[in-house]
Amino acid sequence: MARKAREKSELGIYLVNLKSVDEVTFSSDDKINYLNILLKNETKLLGYTLLDNSFLLVIKEDDRAIELILRQSTIKFVKKFNRTNNRQGKVFSGRYTSYPAHTMNDVWKFISNTHKLAVINNENLSSINNYFDNVYVDSNYSLRFFESKSEFEEVCSGKMFTDSGIKLSDEDIKNYIINTFQIQPHNISKMPQTLLDSTIYEIFKATKASARQIARITSLPLRLLWKIGKKLKPKSKSKPMVVVKNESNNK
Repeated sequence: MARKAREKSELGIYLVNLKSVDEVTFSSDDKINYLNILLKNETKLLGYTLLDNSFLLVIKEDDRAIELILRQSTIKFVKKFNRTNNRQGKVFSGRYTSYPAHTMNDVWKFISNTHKLAVINNENLSSINNYFDNVYVDSNYSLRFFESKSEFEEVCSGKMFTDSGIKLSDEDIKNYIINTFQIQPHNISKMPQTLLDSTIYEIFKATKASARQIARITSLPLRLLWKIGKKLKPKSKSKPMVVVKNESNNK
């Protein structure tokens, strides 16, 4: 069966997610090496967060398509990674995932959500730090659309947008809970009820995780999580009653 063609971006900008195979974990040196490869290949990077098991990149195409840009960088990276670690075989799991930007608002969402992963996961190398002095990102491109650096940082700080379409892993959400609430996920059930409800509500809102995923991470009962999750659903507006006149009475 033929693979489904990737959706093209009208702007030539994509959010790309490269995941490692299960047995591979990236060190700080590996992450820097990948960024250096992108830099040497003159890749137009608008944002990134490199985690221990995945690389999240916001890339703008130049005269090369996104497929060629990634092929050139990953082949070089895999060769060096395997040589350094005295191993053979795949480093990345299957095809990369890509999300196309169709508007500039999509681009800011991508950068914001890329930075958001850095906020909730300490084990990262990210453009959220010193964005405008970062040699790996084309910050001048981004700044053209904002009146000031502070305006860009407000929009792309990793806090504004939460609907990237990227599903966070269990490990990402565990790190978010530990870093934000200073508590181990399995200890949330020991909180007082009112504090527990507000904490779970914030987890739902920030991570967009499903009730089943949070139940798996915290061991809280699904029924309780569904009840709290309902508070996030927008209330349906009641439709105004339409009165139909009986024209026969007017004759």
